[in-house]
Amino acid sequence: MQTRQANTAYTIADVFRGMTLNEMQATAYDMSLPIASKLRKAEYQEALIHAIPEHISDFLPRLARFELELLDQLVQIGSGKALIVPTLSINSALIANHIIQVEFLKNEQADCFTLSDELRPIIAQCLPAILNDPDRKPFDRLMQYAFGITNLYGALEYKKGIDMIVFSGMIDLDKPEARLLFKRFINSGFFLQCSQETIQNGKVSHYLTSALMYELEPVLAETKARKKIVKRYNDFSEEEILAAGEFPYIRLMCDGYEELRNLLRSEFRMSDEQARGTIQNLWVLLQYNPNPFHILQEILPPISSIDQLQKLAPVVMRFSNNSPRWILKGFSPSKANNL
Repeated sequence: MQTRQANTAYTIADVFRGMTLNEMQATAYDMSLPIASKLRKAEYQEALIHAIPEHISDFLPRLARFELELLDQLVQIGSGKALIVPTLSINSALIANHIIQVEFLKNEQADCFTLSDELRPIIAQCLPAILNDPDRKPFDRLMQYAFGITNLYGALEYKKGIDMIVFSGMIDLDKPEARLLFKRFINSGFFLQCSQETIQNGKVSHYLTSALMYELEPVLAETKARKKIVKRYNDFSEEEILAAGEFPYIRLMCDGYEELRNLLRSEFRMSDEQARGTIQNLWVLLQYNPNPFHILQEILPPISSIDQLQKLAPVVMRFSNNSPRWILKGFSPSKANNL
């Protein structure tokens, strides 16, 4: 974790100034804020500015653990500082609902997170109890499993996604405590941010998507184009699913991952966090562009020698050929060739 001085003197009013009424209503809906929908824009903005600090303690338990831990880090660094981390590029409810602000630092391939001084003391007061709540363990595990499932497959039709996440031995809905867990899951920040819809031929379809996905339609189109070749979803073990749900930096249990991780640390002097973040960015971009070396030019420091390139090339290709692809229903390119 790196920190630096930053201008965090912004207020909630600054954040919502200039937003449309629909954008503000979306935040109120996601956070379940009790604001009358018929208010005019200026009135709605004023109500929202007061409602967020008042009700944020009710919203925080709906977040995933990595989001809570990110908030905790922002609280701990104190006023006037920003948190610098290797690029996350995650559809986070914290960012979507403007609880924290993020700026992408292109030269550093990192995200710069800041938290308003207006919210810091309120969050600091209630966050420890949420993080240390032993009753969160089943919820945290289910969220990790959900992250893993959606990360490995990219996009799943709503019913299939629910079946894979909930009914594959994770939750027995005959038990009252399991029904409460399921309700908590569908009200989580993840569920809100990763539930997407698309209109195809006039029909609305609902999907559960990876928190790392930035475009749904191209993935659906490419998946459909391969439906005669890839007729079923790849099977993953529970260990592989949970590893792929290790946010903020997932772990892919495929040939080439650990070797690439170690190589980035030794050849490019990356920290483990930077190496995992770089591989994650590479893997996500491979879902849209199959040329790993074109991508590496964007996310790696300049390659300093032929020797370094010769070390990197076969490892990158091994990882690229053996890592799961969304358009192949979780199969890697090498496995898809053998179907």
